[in-house]
Amino acid sequence: MLQLWLIALLAIVYIHDDLDGPGRAAGAVAFSWGGMAAVIVPYLLIAVVVHVVCMAAGTQMDKRGSLRAVGRAERTLAASRLVVVATHGAAVFSANWLEQVRGIIGQERVLLSEFLAIVPPLLAIIAGWWSFYPMERRLRESMWVRILDDGHPAYPVPSRWQFVWSNIRHQVLFILIPLMLIGAWGHVWRAVIDGSGPGVVGDFGRWVRGSGLKDSVRMGGQLAGVLVVLAVSPLLLRFVWDAVPLGPGRMRDRLMGICERAGVRVRGLLVWRTHGTMLNGVAMGLAAPLRYIMLTDALLDQLPERQVEGVMGHEVGHAKHHHIPWMVGALLATMGLGGLAAGVFMLVFGMGAWMVGRAVPGAAGPMSTAAGGMEALAMIVVLGAGFGAFGWVSRRFEWQADAFAVKALSTEDPGARAVTAESVEAMAGALESVARQNHIARERRSFRHGSIASRQRRLARLVGVPGDGLRVDRTCRWIKGGIVAGVVVVMVMFAAEGALRAMFEPRRQYSIPDWWSTAESRREDAP
Repeated sequence: MLQLWLIALLAIVYIHDDLDGPGRAAGAVAFSWGGMAAVIVPYLLIAVVVHVVCMAAGTQMDKRGSLRAVGRAERTLAASRLVVVATHGAAVFSANWLEQVRGIIGQERVLLSEFLAIVPPLLAIIAGWWSFYPMERRLRESMWVRILDDGHPAYPVPSRWQFVWSNIRHQVLFILIPLMLIGAWGHVWRAVIDGSGPGVVGDFGRWVRGSGLKDSVRMGGQLAGVLVVLAVSPLLLRFVWDAVPLGPGRMRDRLMGICERAGVRVRGLLVWRTHGTMLNGVAMGLAAPLRYIMLTDALLDQLPERQVEGVMGHEVGHAKHHHIPWMVGALLATMGLGGLAAGVFMLVFGMGAWMVGRAVPGAAGPMSTAAGGMEALAMIVVLGAGFGAFGWVSRRFEWQADAFAVKALSTEDPGARAVTAESVEAMAGALESVARQNHIARERRSFRHGSIASRQRRLARLVGVPGDGLRVDRTCRWIKGGIVAGVVVVMVMFAAEGALRAMFEPRRQYSIPDWWSTAESRREDAP
């Protein structure tokens, strides 16, 4: 869920820059200590509240040994991130925070200003990890006896700084680096389309502007940039996450055998070194030459071989069904359709407001102000719908990856045509181990993955079902068809908008606020 909040932090900044209308602040504003305090103090209050709750939870855990205190601290930490994002939105849209930043560093340093604008909310999130560390240390120390009894390697408990830095690397930089690269590409591409580049680049931009395809070309270039960044990100994240190749041996041969039987090519299998702090696996990369599958050190050390193969099969399932690009497509389609719906709503609202402005003297100004608020609200609804659709699709893709894993483990037996109970037991056991070692309650819901218990129940229902007749596969095919239809509709609508804009470009253009101000000026000039 944190990844979505990080996306929201940058999305708020970009939406602020893209919004037109009277609510948008123009240019940089003068720096003031009062304005700075109005932005920073709420983040400090959030950090203090989280710290106090974590301290109280730690005290209760020491006195009573209750794990409910841990759950309360985790819920407070999760809720604080939502409050941080809401505070960031209020700072950007109401307190002119982005303009204040640009007033300090200069209006021309656009990408740097966007990064600095999200630094305060990022620090508030990082402060939450700093406050939660004592709880994490207590939990890890309580597991030492069991780990030693089971004969697993016992990693030393990381220091507070190591714990915080590990979370920054694995949860913040993991999403922030690709997002900043996409943002940088967006600024470069906009400069090309605007014709501000030299030579052939400038000529291309001027041709695009004159062709009436400006919006379509801009959208296509942005999408191409997103795909390029997603393709090369594994090369960067391999070093951000401290991963090394998995050495030769029986385990590597069995894991590569799962890839070969599924027809999935990978550049390599990597050991994700977390110093025993995490049990997880991840598949990264859109194409085979840049695709890696990472398994954490603790997962390889502590899980039985069959459960490790289940986790591997799950990640191979993500690669086999190309879930990453499909999830990007789901986000783009949903937000694009939401944006079109918001545009229609604003058009209807603007026409009604224009008629009110003509009929009621002095109403144009208030209606114009209301338009800014309505447009901001519409964009928030679009973002919410996009994230909601992303989570809904992501959970079903997780179920499909779980199903693929048990099919992969079942087909190791040449005579097995249906999902076997042994393969389901292995995959369900892997989920149980991941939940236990990562201190995740089985019934706790996850926005992107669903709860561990619900996934285990779904796996249990697959025993004896033919591998080529799984319901989740049919559901995901329908989802992918809907994504394709949504993307096509969005592209057609953007192309139609560009054609209409080119057709009427020579004429006088009125935005919605222009209609109101024109109606007001005509009324004032009337005898």
